[in-house]
Amino acid sequence: MTESPYIKTQELADRYCVKPHTIRLWCGNGKQRRKGFPKPKFLSDQLNFLRQDILDWENGKQCPPNFLVLSCRAPHRAPLP
Repeated sequence: MTESPYIKTQELADRYCVKPHTIRLWCGNGKQRRKGFPKPKFLSDQLNFLRQDILDWENGKQCPPNFLVLSCRAPHRAPLP
């Protein structure tokens, strides 16, 4: 059987020795998010991340800035010059 291109939240939690809730915080939009941590591609029983995105993140690559999702509740404002 071939390896799946996706990795689940529980697998990541086991890999990093944290709880699954921590992984959900890292990929969220809150204060505890990890800058550049990949966003999940879809949700089944757990969040599913592309395995290649995780490997790239581990090797120091970060997601491009336009990849980050801004909250819909507060409009994004550029800093004043």
